[in-house]
Amino acid sequence: MPMNAPVFISGLRKSGTSLVKSLLDGHPDLFVYPPNELHLFRYSDHPALVKDKLARYKQPARLLQAVAKTPFVRRMADRTSSFYLPEFDSNLFDRQINRQIDPHKPIRLHEVFTGLMQAMYQAIYKQSMPDRLRGVSKSVLETEYFPEIRQMFPDSRFIYVLRNPYAHFVSAVRSMRTHTGKANKRDGYEGMTLKALTHPYPFLGPELKRMEHSYYFMQKYARLYPDRFYVLVYDDLIADPRREMERLCRFLDLRFDEVLLRPTLMERPWKGNSWFNGDFEGIDRRPLEQWKQHIRAGEIRLVNRHFNRLIQDYFELLETSGSIWAPFHRSEYKPWVYLANRLLYFL
Repeated sequence: MPMNAPVFISGLRKSGTSLVKSLLDGHPDLFVYPPNELHLFRYSDHPALVKDKLARYKQPARLLQAVAKTPFVRRMADRTSSFYLPEFDSNLFDRQINRQIDPHKPIRLHEVFTGLMQAMYQAIYKQSMPDRLRGVSKSVLETEYFPEIRQMFPDSRFIYVLRNPYAHFVSAVRSMRTHTGKANKRDGYEGMTLKALTHPYPFLGPELKRMEHSYYFMQKYARLYPDRFYVLVYDDLIADPRREMERLCRFLDLRFDEVLLRPTLMERPWKGNSWFNGDFEGIDRRPLEQWKQHIRAGEIRLVNRHFNRLIQDYFELLETSGSIWAPFHRSEYKPWVYLANRLLYFL
């Protein structure tokens, strides 16, 4: 039997999806999937325009096994990991997953999602998941699969987290500089100090293309399915959490609860909506303004060139007279990167 009205959270990477997930975490009518992401469509046999595909399993049973064994799940059982969750019984989780796999019984796609939720709940609370609970999962870059999700669960709700494109651009560039190259992939982490020579400025083409496609699907589905697809502006959320969470509750047909104003992970305080170091309680509001110190005039012109209309619809368009030919950053020292990024503006 399909799960009742599950909630799916998606958007671009570094757009605030984890914060939204953590705010929903404590609500008594929801079970929020504790691993950071679920990534059902990263392994499914669906064509992909935006999503990064690691596999394309045609058999739902293999898909269930693949999603159950992602690093997001495994590091919850790793005592050395910062994501370690002592309540999580990985052996019990594996047994619950294997119990659902019968080579003689076809598994439908909605059963893969429901099976993951039920196995995870069992592995944490050592009892069956109550029917009244609605499952919540987060996976970035899965907006394009909203029609498939709606087919799986006709009463589902989809939350698209939209961050100011300028702020997202700054965060995405920092993330690419952190995780580009073998050494950075091994040792990089959010909030680390970046150096011009060892963390070079990236080619922006793939990220701009992801942004374009993601925004296209967001605007299309928000227009076609306003009662099922909700655009939650991240900037508005951290500026006025109560107002935005009350609005979100109305969309989700969920009663408002004060716990929705405190980001948690399994009832523990969650502190993760900032790239910048420093202690903070609840929701960090620094991301509203911090990005302005890290964006150059040429970058503003490039973002305006690609997303002018969307920015005017949801945010404030920045104007600049700075030259597009000036280096975006002193780390943009590779000639081919410099030239390729300028082509993104003129083409």
